Amino acid sequence: VAALCVLPNEIVVPLAPNVDVTKLFFPEPDGVIRLKIIEAKNLENRDISFIRKGKSDPYCEIQVGSQFLKTRTIDNDLNPVWNEYFEAVVDQAHGQKLRIELFDEDQGQDEELGRLSIELKDIQAKGSIDNVSF
Repeated sequence: VAALCVLPNEIVVPLAPNVDVTKLFFPEPDGVIRLKIIEAKNLENRDISFIRKGKSDPYCEIQVGSQFLKTRTIDNDLNPVWNEYFEAVVDQAHGQKLRIELFDEDQGQDEELGRLSIELKDIQAKGSIDNVSF
């Protein structure tokens, strides 16, 4: 028995008959989602203090399933324009969400300005969604 278990020997134990192994390792994704983060308007100014008066430094964090994406930070702007495109693979639309959070970048901890969450299955059913606000 020891001679059978020493490398490079192997024992093949079939778990189920007629299984296509390629489907087990790399299931095909439901698709790819393409996002364009355009702009934000009339943001709350979170950079007010006794020492300095500035404006928020906004950026967006995007989550599609387990993938995380981020826009660039636009300094001192309450009406930022990003016009940035992102693409993410959607492994399975059912049960997953597109999450977008808007933050004000600070020296310490960043402050949340807003958030939005959309079911990916709803986007898949409609084909596209335009002009989402939060």
